[in-house]
Amino acid sequence: MQVKGNQPSLLQHCEHVAATAAPIATADSRDLARNRQEDRHVEVYAPGGALCDGEWGTLIAAIVRVTRSTLIRSAATGMWKRREEAAFYASSVMLPAETFASAIRGHWAVENENHWVRDVTLAEDASRKEAHRLVCRGYTDVVDADLSKYFDTIPHSDLLKSVARRIVDRHVLQLIKLWLKAPVEERDGDGRRRMSGGKSSMRGTPQGGVVSPMLSVIYMNRFLKHWRLTGRGEAFRANVVNYADDFVILSRGYAEEALAWTKAVMTKLGLTINEVKTSLKDARRESFDFLGYSIGPRHLPNGGRRYLGASPSKKSILRVKTKVSELLRPSNKGAWPIVRNRLNRLLAGWSAYFGYGSLASAYEAVDRHVYDRVMCFLCRRHKAQGRSMRQFPRDHVHGELGVLRLRRGRQVSPASALR
Repeated sequence: MQVKGNQPSLLQHCEHVAATAAPIATADSRDLARNRQEDRHVEVYAPGGALCDGEWGTLIAAIVRVTRSTLIRSAATGMWKRREEAAFYASSVMLPAETFASAIRGHWAVENENHWVRDVTLAEDASRKEAHRLVCRGYTDVVDADLSKYFDTIPHSDLLKSVARRIVDRHVLQLIKLWLKAPVEERDGDGRRRMSGGKSSMRGTPQGGVVSPMLSVIYMNRFLKHWRLTGRGEAFRANVVNYADDFVILSRGYAEEALAWTKAVMTKLGLTINEVKTSLKDARRESFDFLGYSIGPRHLPNGGRRYLGASPSKKSILRVKTKVSELLRPSNKGAWPIVRNRLNRLLAGWSAYFGYGSLASAYEAVDRHVYDRVMCFLCRRHKAQGRSMRQFPRDHVHGELGVLRLRRGRQVSPASALR
């Protein structure tokens, strides 16, 4: 179990143990991928007398601290950026440090396979590339599926059965059960208080909770496993590409049959397909959105040949434009270096996530919006008349003022299918 700020006394004790005691075991590991390197150092501690006397005493046998150092290379600038973070875990059994390292790495891998972690994760990157690759190979009959209120409708009894196949520690299973029954206080659009969950609740796992992403992935695996065991891939000449509860079915001529089968299975699992948002599409004639990307027909510049490409979706571009506008709003009185650094971090993170496919038009649209907003922001600050392009030309903004430019020369798609 990961220890976070919602358990302040337990977190404080873990930090005290790590600061005052020597670890009884350590382990190191490294993962390498294109544009990414991750090093992890695991330290195992005995829980200590103060914890044993408290409410957690009968449950926790080991405290684990993981220090993670990540190097990420920006697709836009080519620069490497280091990020350091540490996390504490509590275990009901004492295990070798290598075993803890492997288990925690698996936990992070599961967390990274969902939208709660918006880092440039390897699993999400692989999912969208796989969807594009299959479309280019002829799997162009698409079931663009959407589940209605997935997190709110997961049945507790079936979910706990799936968890019990993976966890044998009864104390951990009890903690997960208590987590599912925890009441949640929310506020609606008018600010009114609303309670959900509680002991009488039989469905749902709280969105945004520390363990909810992992539980959602475990339950979604029931559908994927049934797809494999019943041979639907061969029957429908199709592949399922998923990322947590987001999924598409890419078929060769059997999209309608695949959708009908999916609806029936989801009903048995206690889930519901969103009829409004779910659709059938022919990727040769129209695009579909998946994980922030739009995949479908494109044309080379100047009336060139047609191909099946992938590029950031209109919603993704609009979303980053909105964030830029919010950052450079008139009420922002921060010093320019601070504002610029925040803006560059936003742009670098967005370009690192959207670093695959046909990028030129998307990057150019974002660059134009950034320049327009920066120019207005500086004109207001310097009380310049109008937009004063002469005072703040584009080269000056992206040069001396240090604003990141996404498009540096022509962007070439690393993967496309010419038709």
